[in-house]
Amino acid sequence: MPHVEREGLVHAAPAAVYAALVDFDGSKTWLSGVSDSKQVTPGPVKEGTKFTQRRVTMGRPADVQGTVLKAEPGRQLVLDIHRDGKPAGVATWTLTPEGAGTRVKCAIDFRLPGLMALMTPMVKGTIAKQTQGDIEALDRKVASAAPRNG
Repeated sequence: MPHVEREGLVHAAPAAVYAALVDFDGSKTWLSGVSDSKQVTPGPVKEGTKFTQRRVTMGRPADVQGTVLKAEPGRQLVLDIHRDGKPAGVATWTLTPEGAGTRVKCAIDFRLPGLMALMTPMVKGTIAKQTQGDIEALDRKVASAAPRNG
């Protein structure tokens, strides 16, 4: 299975970063290609929580269904992703305190169905670029919401 991994420094505490990651309804404000997103399972995010997203990737719209595989507040969030009802991959967000911020690593293992697998190198590059942009957008989102001194 192809693997993409990107990381960056987010200028907020791990708890604030994690809160943004599990705010599925708000993810459309920073996650590239997402036009609609909502948590389907009521209550706090935990293992088994389900969410849906409407995404456009490489010009192709799709309905995404996700399930939280692992939820460790302030540390890690692992998501199982299905696109149009078919397994699409697993995204693992890992948070590590670094100075006054958080080192955010996103690792994505993905599958392309049938003949689409021939496009893996191109798709892998696109996912890598989008993921790096998503980490930067996450930084802007949580840093702008963080309390300011003075």
